[in-house]
Amino acid sequence: MKDINVNAGRHFFYARVSSKDQNLDRQLERAREIGITSDYIYIDKASGKNMERKGLKDLLNTVQKNDTIHLIELSRLSRNYKELQETLMKLRLKGVKVIADDIPLMQTEDDSFNNAMTDVFISVIGWVADNERKKTLERQRQGIELAKKKGAYKGRQAVYTEKATGATKQIQNQRQYVYDTIKAAYDKGDVNKFRLARDLGISRTTVYNVLKRIEKDEKQEQAAAKTK
Repeated sequence: MKDINVNAGRHFFYARVSSKDQNLDRQLERAREIGITSDYIYIDKASGKNMERKGLKDLLNTVQKNDTIHLIELSRLSRNYKELQETLMKLRLKGVKVIADDIPLMQTEDDSFNNAMTDVFISVIGWVADNERKKTLERQRQGIELAKKKGAYKGRQAVYTEKATGATKQIQNQRQYVYDTIKAAYDKGDVNKFRLARDLGISRTTVYNVLKRIEKDEKQEQAAAKTK
């Protein structure tokens, strides 16, 4: 890649690894090769399954028209095809260029060609995302059908319950904590779904479903008490 043109807008570099145990050396070295200084480098040590990362959020809020974001791989932005497509589209409409070393067609000297290839690439990512979603739904359907034939399908199991379970003790404790916190708020009559969702790091829909389960269990207990 040729040296960056400082007159064509600001140049940023985004680096990400999936865990705190991994290092960013290779990506930071690439940033230095391009000529990007540390104050224009944004980093995250977090999974790429979604866009909830501080470094990425700060970068996306900082870039402006004619700026360029450099990466060693496009997957550093996200491994979620749908979110990757949406992010690239927003950057494209904002006038921000994205250059990834693993996508050579997006980094020619012809801006018109780059824009055209970016549009094509965004469309391809959208198709891949939709195809992945369809395959996932089909695998789920096949799995449910097979389980039904074996008599093993019981429907979707509740995650946050009075006696939560989990694949590990840590997951079980986390789920139990979520349920207990919502139950405590319910018992106090101080239920703020937005605040609970924010503090517990879950969706308001999940809070609503747990509350429905708590109310259902309470009604069943009251009914049982009346029959004694």
